[in-house]
Amino acid sequence: MAIDKFKYNPLYFDPRTTWSYNAIYNEVYGGRGTGKTLNTLGWAIERWIKTRHTDKPSGIIYLRRYTTELERLTKNPDKGTAKLFDDIIANGMFAGHELRAENDILYCDDEMMGIALALTDQSILKSIPFPDARVGIFEEFVTIDRFRGYLPHEVEVFLELDSTIDRNRDQLRWFMLGNKCDAINPYMTYWNHDMPFNKERELFGNDNQILVEDVKNEQFVEMVKQTRRGKLLKETNYGRYAYDNESLRSNTNFIGKKPYTCEYKFTLVYYYQKLGIWYDVRNGRYYISHDVNEECPITYCATTEDMQPNTLLFLKNNRSPFIQRLMRAYECGCVYYEDMKLKSWFRDIVKMRS
Repeated sequence: MAIDKFKYNPLYFDPRTTWSYNAIYNEVYGGRGTGKTLNTLGWAIERWIKTRHTDKPSGIIYLRRYTTELERLTKNPDKGTAKLFDDIIANGMFAGHELRAENDILYCDDEMMGIALALTDQSILKSIPFPDARVGIFEEFVTIDRFRGYLPHEVEVFLELDSTIDRNRDQLRWFMLGNKCDAINPYMTYWNHDMPFNKERELFGNDNQILVEDVKNEQFVEMVKQTRRGKLLKETNYGRYAYDNESLRSNTNFIGKKPYTCEYKFTLVYYYQKLGIWYDVRNGRYYISHDVNEECPITYCATTEDMQPNTLLFLKNNRSPFIQRLMRAYECGCVYYEDMKLKSWFRDIVKMRS
């Protein structure tokens, strides 16, 4: 059967360019409607069709965070039709091929093309082999709700799943697709990287294992802004997030370098990262910094995972005067951060106390 070649619109995300960098984990951040899912899934299907009868078929892993997210996409809810391929089919792609999903199995022309998984099922998948898996698509890997959304120790849960599938073959590579909901997310924190600076893509890792891509297309953005909804929303916070790919939950308020007159108060540990808490008596402000005084004996930890000898938990009912003064300053808008990463981390710590 002839392959109906997948057609790429230059206005939308092109996974072929991303793949050419040969990274294992490709974090792709793009505004809504930029074709991340449609084009990546279409490219993966095309790749499968081309290789399915070779000795290296390019099997697909489609990943979501929760099993409930797969119910209408790759299962058969109420004996209906699973929806994962609806946009592919509606756009007339791969005419002459039958695409369907059933009970989390992805089929092309009645051949198993891939499998759909949820991160929450990682622990029960350890004995299941996936020898042909070469393309992973982790959709919506960034969530807008940081505490009801991300799993505990999510990055390590994801890496455990990745290891289960790849089995040290170095053949599975991931497209991790998301919107730029926030300036920092657990994957950035775990791998200690940021968004590309003044460029579209940047490689990270000691062997370029991670590619971070900031998907932007000015022609597409201007086209969307001319729609009726675009005209209404383009100057709003949501419009800047959906169209211009700016972080929805981030702003640069309270970002500032600590002055030389600051005194060191204590150390705060958050998921193995040390934060220095400084206070400037001249302006009554606290500053959260990466600069840490290792000789300071006062250390608090934000999570039980960070507990070490001679550390105390940074809990809501902790009556320590050091913590009480810091939290009063926070409530009064007198806590500043030396960069956005620190601001994001401290915001999460405060939420943990509530």
